[in-house]
Amino acid sequence: MKKASDEFTPGKHLLHELDEMQTLLKEILANYEARLDNEISGIQETIRGIIADKDTLSQANIRECREMLAMVRGLQTKPNKGRRKDIKRIDDIIGDLQGIIERW
Repeated sequence: MKKASDEFTPGKHLLHELDEMQTLLKEILANYEARLDNEISGIQETIRGIIADKDTLSQANIRECREMLAMVRGLQTKPNKGRRKDIKRIDDIIGDLQGIIERW
């Protein structure tokens, strides 16, 4: 005859798997945050380099800087809600900024 504790073995396995999933989530989020942070830093470095050398600063660069400024200022998020779509918006803006900077 089975013991009552044997019947809960799948439950124990499920708890273990959920613990592992939590660990994975934290690792993925940390890596994702680091990637986005590095991409923002790269954009900042490029812009600093462009604005530091006034000889290479063209009217097109100034116009594109204004366009990028409008994009960043237009970002609307609700950080306290922790929504995926807020992270997606930030990721999309980073991609758009990188696309503009690649043309420089």
